Amino acid sequence: MTNTYQQMLDNRTAKHEILVDHITNYKNATYTLSHTRGLTVGDWKRLEKIREASLYKIAVLLELPDLPPPGEHLSKEHWRQCIDFILQQD
Repeated sequence: MTNTYQQMLDNRTAKHEILVDHITNYKNATYTLSHTRGLTVGDWKRLEKIREASLYKIAVLLELPDLPPPGEHLSKEHWRQCIDFILQQD
């Protein structure tokens, strides 16, 4: 096995692990929003930011075309593609 091929495999493994982390963050934040009563406004905003940031990072790792700059909201189509990807992982 060549170094380049091994690096490619290592990068792909690392990318997959990072994707799994972002999917987990998204799911945990979504679960907390759906199943926790008495969240403060601050808690709600923090969890929504975690969800949005996780979706954006997933979109980047999936190399979706025409992404907005970091910090801006994903389009409905990008959002849908990320959610579809997350659901396929279950």
